[in-house]
Amino acid sequence: MDMPETTLANLTDSDRTTLSYAALWVFSTVAGSDGSVDEAEVDALAELVERAPPRSSELLRAVLADVSSGGSRVLGGYAADGRSADEGLRRVAAILDLNWPPETGQDFKRGLLEIGRA
Repeated sequence: MDMPETTLANLTDSDRTTLSYAALWVFSTVAGSDGSVDEAEVDALAELVERAPPRSSELLRAVLADVSSGGSRVLGGYAADGRSADEGLRRVAAILDLNWPPETGQDFKRGLLEIGRA
């Protein structure tokens, strides 16, 4: 049985916001692993948000475009969000599993790994 394709526009505002924080949770976990985030790391994140990693899925590119267009609103919401990276990324996985075929979710997660490596 094929799952109908979901778009970001079909998600609740809460789920769409959660997906927009996914790259930020990955970034903060990797970049902050040494106890601080330096300017070069922030610049690298900004570049990734502007230009998604080369092998990114269409969904991840759409989410990063949301982050880019939301700018300080997204960053402010992220800063105020009380979820840990683990909790947030588990919710991201649940949103992907509930709304997209497994291949789409896996592609999105692979893109997040690329962000973590950058």
